[in-house]
Amino acid sequence: MNFPEPCDYLITMGTSLLVKGPVLFTLYGQVWALATMAVERCYATYRYHDYEKRDNRVGILLIAFQWLINTLWIYIATSGADLLEMKAYPSTATSTTSGAISTLFFILAGVEVTAFSVFLGLLLYNRRKRTQLGFVPLTEKYQIGENIRATQLMLPMVFTHFCCFIPTLFALPFYMKFIDPTVEQRGFTVYSETVYTSPFYCVLLPIVLFWRHKVLRYNLQKVMGMNAISPDAPPDQQQVRHFQLLKESWNGPLA
Repeated sequence: MNFPEPCDYLITMGTSLLVKGPVLFTLYGQVWALATMAVERCYATYRYHDYEKRDNRVGILLIAFQWLINTLWIYIATSGADLLEMKAYPSTATSTTSGAISTLFFILAGVEVTAFSVFLGLLLYNRRKRTQLGFVPLTEKYQIGENIRATQLMLPMVFTHFCCFIPTLFALPFYMKFIDPTVEQRGFTVYSETVYTSPFYCVLLPIVLFWRHKVLRYNLQKVMGMNAISPDAPPDQQQVRHFQLLKESWNGPLA
């Protein structure tokens, strides 16, 4: 959309990239971070018998892969853009880049769904494997328990991430397919701001984590003096509480 602007309201595509590029980079990065965490959990499940003895090379490789593919995604999304094109809204989607960005968003949505499914599958697999363990070293039993606890800790975060990012990732492909393939600026601006739900992730995650994990709720109650065992409680009461927490950490769900 090119026309005179006596009100000096429009900005160039180059300025738009400077404003929106970091936002897009973090959006891509969060999705790929979720994917790398799923891969790391798969590796921990596969090498559970000696995972605690491994070094950090796998983590370094996963981080390097995440940054590399995130940079590649940004390059694909912005290649072919006319840096002098005038825009009324700081967005990287234009008539020349919207097709590539739509495809990238659709792939990222698939990555999001796959990562969420992997975490659920790993939790079920490790729980079943724990029931099938026979006479194995204690370290292997401990690692299986740690895999279950780690997955349970991460699932609320993964679920919140899934709910907040899926609408954003499907927004542009849906708009181009069913509303306006040309991505006209006025309509797309209102639409994108309406379905841009990923910022809610930062607000909802602390609430979800607090509500999901009873340890956090117990600590808050202890600070407030509600239903908490004080340090000077009778020894038998402290002993009961100790073994209750120990039993939950080994045999029961985390929350």
